[in-house]
Amino acid sequence: HPDGTAFGDAWVWIAHPDNPNWAGPSADDALTAQIRSAHGPSGANLEYVLELADALAAAGIDDEHIAGLAASLRRTDD
Repeated sequence: HPDGTAFGDAWVWIAHPDNPNWAGPSADDALTAQIRSAHGPSGANLEYVLELADALAAAGIDDEHIAGLAASLRRTDD
């Protein structure tokens, strides 16, 4: 949490260059295109990013990168 207090357990996935699905660093417009077209075992990446952004915001966590991607995806989703 932003104030430093713990609020639960978390899973963390770290992309590594050795992973065949690792996209590497990308510009936000390339990321939004990839997110829009990608679908994994848990569902559409678009839905995942939008729900992640909403959950972070609801928890009071300001992640500028995720919020920016979500805003871009929402603008182009209309």
